[in-house]
Amino acid sequence: MVTAQLQTTFDINNRTLKNRITMAPLYLGYANQDGTVSDLLLDHYSEMAASGVSMIVVENASITPEGTSTANTLRIDQDVFIEGLSRLAGTIKEKGVMAIQQLNHCGKFAFTPEPQGPSAGPEGKAPKAMSIREIKNTVEAFALAANRAQSAGFDGVEIHGGTGYLIDQFLSPYSNQRTDEYGGSLENRLRFPLEVFDAVKAAVGEDYIVGHRFLADEALPGGFSLEDGKVWAKELEKRGVAYLSVMYGTYESFFLPEYSENERTEGYMSYYAGEIKKAVSDIPVITAGRIQTP
Repeated sequence: MVTAQLQTTFDINNRTLKNRITMAPLYLGYANQDGTVSDLLLDHYSEMAASGVSMIVVENASITPEGTSTANTLRIDQDVFIEGLSRLAGTIKEKGVMAIQQLNHCGKFAFTPEPQGPSAGPEGKAPKAMSIREIKNTVEAFALAANRAQSAGFDGVEIHGGTGYLIDQFLSPYSNQRTDEYGGSLENRLRFPLEVFDAVKAAVGEDYIVGHRFLADEALPGGFSLEDGKVWAKELEKRGVAYLSVMYGTYESFFLPEYSENERTEGYMSYYAGEIKKAVSDIPVITAGRIQTP
């Protein structure tokens, strides 16, 4: 019964998925060192597209040079990258699979001498607190990156708001110690992530898929909580998010004993996806996390 249900069609933004099985983004490090699409990357996604999934979300592509994680991370910060990304989108779509490109800025986890974040590190150490101008430039960079993904032929984009990257760093009261309009209250901490979403949505149009890799709970004492996540989900729902791909925990909580214990359990993120699903009315919700059986 469950297996049969997984094979039923499903609509997202007036697009029909052939089943309810999708591939969540996973960083491989297969890109060329200049951030372009490699043959190895094409081979990998071709094989994944032949697996029977209905939708593949390609691993994160950096929206700015200073926001990238490693030299072997995909880039989408200049038009020169569109040609290779177009080959990648085509490789997936020729198998009858929907292709989504994830967009990311790593913030304080970026592979750069001066990583940026919402707040400065202890005693002036990394990361460097972003200025208002840098925040606005980053919002614009997300929008321009979405335009490039659309030009490359992807069916949609996914904003990376999971694992503790820049979007999450603004959401988190643990990482975000700002005292201006981007910090403090939950409303203020939501401001940058919502500006990013609104800019991306405006850049690609109402009918284009804009999903969100969604942090439901930071799993850190004093961090972004599940109750915060429910508010966050409702705000994205109001703005027409195509789907929420729910995550739990960040790089800073992955090594905590409680998280490590939870991670050993099959479907360990599904509870959080279920709670977010209850909080919204009709948004498709994707769950992942050690799912080993139908």
